[in-house]
Amino acid sequence: MGTQREISAEFTEQSIKGFEQYLYERENAEATIEKYLRDVRAFFNIWVMIPELIKRN
Repeated sequence: MGTQREISAEFTEQSIKGFEQYLYERENAEATIEKYLRDVRAFFNIWVMIPELIKRN
């Protein structure tokens, strides 16, 4: 079994792929899909870092 971070990353990537599929099904423009996915990945990267930031303070 992986660490919490590995499990979270795996879950997150699966969720993002599902979101991407949803956007394609809605027939969003390619540029819109790329922007949404970039924004979602940035959010999750920050979200994963929060516990480490809290520990430091």
